[in-house]
Amino acid sequence: MCGISGFVSLGLEEAAALEILEPMRTSLSHRGPDDAARHWSSGVALASNRLSLVDLAGGKQPIFNEDRSVRCLFNGEIFNHKDLRSDLAAKGHGFRSESDGEVIPHLWEEERADGFPRLSGQFALAIHDQRQRTLVLARDRYGICPLFWTTVRHENAYVLLFASEIKALLASGLLRPEPDLEGIKASLTMMAAPAPRTCFRGIRSLSPGCYLEIPLTDEALREVPAERAYWFLDFPRKGEESIDLNPESVARMEALMQRAVRIRMQSDVPAAAFLSGGVDSSLVAAYAQEVSGGTTPTFSSGVAGAAWDESDAARFTASHISSVLTIDRYRPEDVARSYPALIGAAECPVTDLASAALLNVTKRVAGAGYKFALCGQGSDELFAGYPWFKIQNLLSLPGSQGRAPSRAVGYALHTSLSRGPSDRRAAVRDAEAFGHLRAFGLLFTIFALAGRGLWSGDFKAATDAWHPLDDLRGVPDDYALWHPLNQSLYWGLRTFLPSHLLAGKGDRVGMHNSVETRYPFLDDDVVDFTRALTPRAKFRRLQDKVVLRQVAERRLPRKIAWRRKKMFRAPSTGLFSGESPRWLMDLLSDVSLRKTNYFESDRVRALVKSKRRSGGTIFTRSATDIALAGVVATQLWHHTFIDGTLADLPSQSPTLRVGAG
Repeated sequence: MCGISGFVSLGLEEAAALEILEPMRTSLSHRGPDDAARHWSSGVALASNRLSLVDLAGGKQPIFNEDRSVRCLFNGEIFNHKDLRSDLAAKGHGFRSESDGEVIPHLWEEERADGFPRLSGQFALAIHDQRQRTLVLARDRYGICPLFWTTVRHENAYVLLFASEIKALLASGLLRPEPDLEGIKASLTMMAAPAPRTCFRGIRSLSPGCYLEIPLTDEALREVPAERAYWFLDFPRKGEESIDLNPESVARMEALMQRAVRIRMQSDVPAAAFLSGGVDSSLVAAYAQEVSGGTTPTFSSGVAGAAWDESDAARFTASHISSVLTIDRYRPEDVARSYPALIGAAECPVTDLASAALLNVTKRVAGAGYKFALCGQGSDELFAGYPWFKIQNLLSLPGSQGRAPSRAVGYALHTSLSRGPSDRRAAVRDAEAFGHLRAFGLLFTIFALAGRGLWSGDFKAATDAWHPLDDLRGVPDDYALWHPLNQSLYWGLRTFLPSHLLAGKGDRVGMHNSVETRYPFLDDDVVDFTRALTPRAKFRRLQDKVVLRQVAERRLPRKIAWRRKKMFRAPSTGLFSGESPRWLMDLLSDVSLRKTNYFESDRVRALVKSKRRSGGTIFTRSATDIALAGVVATQLWHHTFIDGTLADLPSQSPTLRVGAG
């Protein structure tokens, strides 16, 4: 992958433009330490930081067509670039390199936005078409590669900025970072703000499977461009699924996964693989070993504590596939050391402490000399691998598939987790709103209920009229006719996967350490195959990943192929047991909590005391962990990016340039 950044400003001279562009580029040097480039032409500034993986000598950016009228910045990988190259060459296009990204400007010449569905891979890109006087931004189908943008007014003109990370937009010096209260509410109820929302006011995340096309005129830059979708996620109607569970479908799934791993091993540098010991990462690592001839090392996180640690399973799998395994030991005290760096990398409140453990693992991968690693993320969203799918199934029996389980959970739990009538009414609203999300509605309902009682009155009042689903109302026309399992899978792939997993546990933790992550389960052919499967081939009774586990039996021991799903988590004891770090106490002080005004300081203080006592049931302890994680992550994010006076920690709040605003 790479880091891309740039902007459109029709009134600037080149020297002034490069003065803005250079800080943007250098802020993303961690994403591409191998090469850097800048380009300015016709009011468009482009910059890249390259992590060289394919065509190490020839893949420099920007990438041009033959007459240099179309130029492209590209972050990611196009896995079908050889097929596209052959097709385009047959139509008369000439190529200067073997870079996968070079197909993009030529494909744009031939098909414009109609060509985006033909790009199979993970990517975020910017195309400047000088003849058509347009700038185009696009993002891959599943949201693997990030792309952010905003518009600002600078020296009586409008500027559109874009970048792989928000810190590059801030580094431009053209905008003052301010919190988006609705984005923060989304992160406190859905674990992350789904695109296009972010936690920064005015800064948007381009939605997966979408693009922007911006005419390069003063009039167009005054308007906020609207996203256009080039790809839609859908499922067959209930009863019309075309692939059932049988030996032929198992063999086909196996072939698709083997191919998905093989094409993601294409590189001019060696690959590594993440290995947790679960069926997903184990299968990917096994196929990677086959492709590489037994030279793919594996990396895992050993989280301290019997309830968390999966090291034994990882060792067993590594031994079976003859892979050299490196285990990064992650202790409770490591949470306090790595959490600030995690928030700085993710640029949003990350409440899942396991993301900090993954940040450390990618550092070990980079330290061992590897630039990319394969992982098993995406499988749980395709094959109903999470425990809330089991809860949905239990709550929907017998004969009650039409009922929304999250609604029932919300009604049952709001009295124990909310404080006062207004909280109870809001909890019921969440349960109703999240109800049609099915299994993921369960997750979001419980997550929202756990922390709502800590929100300040001002924060509640400012966000009460808005619900996180307001940005995500559109669903396919025949959504109501899908099987309930596929309705659940849709929301996982649309929200939880791109906004939480692929960000806080994917691109951002990897690229912070200059490591690209690749996802065989998010191969287009694999996803299309799983969408066509009958529900019973994915989830039967209370068994998840049915067809995948039968595939895994062909390559892995049965105890791994049928190993029960174990959520990768990390303990919060490193923050609240013994002597908590000074920065944490600063963030949770009355002064800091009043400054941000997101949370009620008295309630936060009481919850911290409760956490230190370690009393209560497993449920109440889990609710306390969720609630406190939301407070700590949000306060830490605010300090890092908005107001660096909350704690004795580094801050990335930028200096605003004169004349910007």
